[in-house]
Amino acid sequence: MKFATAIVAAAVAAIANAQTAWNFPPEGACVAACTNTVGKAAFPMYDDVNSEGPFFLVSLSYYFNVGTPQSDVRNTQRTICMLGCLDAEVEAYHKSTPVKFAWYVNNVTGDIRPPGERN
Repeated sequence: MKFATAIVAAAVAAIANAQTAWNFPPEGACVAACTNTVGKAAFPMYDDVNSEGPFFLVSLSYYFNVGTPQSDVRNTQRTICMLGCLDAEVEAYHKSTPVKFAWYVNNVTGDIRPPGERN
């Protein structure tokens, strides 16, 4: 099991090295806490901050690949959590999402989510 995890981490790291830079400013601490909490509930290694990390692209896949009951629940949970965030943070989040999605589409080939998360 550890060997398989190491292989997956190495493959993800290789993909991450081939991508263009992730140069997006954070939206704010509250929004980051919401995305992190909801992300880790679905995927314990969730990390949408460290673009050099081995689980960065897989983490983004939980956000940008939608259409499953699980992704709908996560989207709702994230939205509810963000009701407690400053309006400026939420606005920054909504403005950055389409640009981040375009980056994701241009840098990830195929659906890299675990099989249970796919349509």
